[in-house]
Amino acid sequence: MNEERRLCGLAGDDDEDNMDEDRAALFGATADDAISVDGGHVEEPPAPDGNSAKRPRSSTSPVWVDYEKLFKEIDGKTVKYGARCLHCSKVYSAFSSGGTGHLSRHILVCVKKREKDRMSQSQISFNTDGSMRTWDYYPMRARTELVRLIARLDVPISLGESEAFIEYIKNAHNPKYAKVSRQTTSRDILKYFTDCKAKLVEIFSTSVNCVSNL
Repeated sequence: MNEERRLCGLAGDDDEDNMDEDRAALFGATADDAISVDGGHVEEPPAPDGNSAKRPRSSTSPVWVDYEKLFKEIDGKTVKYGARCLHCSKVYSAFSSGGTGHLSRHILVCVKKREKDRMSQSQISFNTDGSMRTWDYYPMRARTELVRLIARLDVPISLGESEAFIEYIKNAHNPKYAKVSRQTTSRDILKYFTDCKAKLVEIFSTSVNCVSNL
């Protein structure tokens, strides 16, 4: 029996009793060894600051959709120091150690962004059958209707560029309305008159009715 134990690398009964050696030979550990409960993962101590290589963290805040990141060299390192608004070009501080709350607040009050959002809004109108369709703004049609309005109400041709009229149209009807100068309105009036006259001439030229000269 002792020979068999010795062949297996264990101590015989007549050898010095050393159960710790037998246990270590069979299981690879002694009773004094600590058992890891972390699934075999051993966390290494962090490297010193001088040798640490930090992975740049991606910006997850949605605020960066409206800003351009600004970088500069500080002590040989590329550091993010600012943010430029893509709408009004204002520059704000934006160091990595700081937050983005001030950037979010600016976007809420940025005049240029609000104007772009208002201009890009899709407007909905309804067809005669009740179905919806996207309403499109045509400046030329607006100018023609302005000419007809001026002629029917007999108001000054400067109506299209008056601040009161522009404010009324933008706030109550169409935020995309662009003011029309009196010079443009004068040309539009002449064009509208010429077009209407040409239509009347065409209608009468194709008429088969006879008119008596009596």
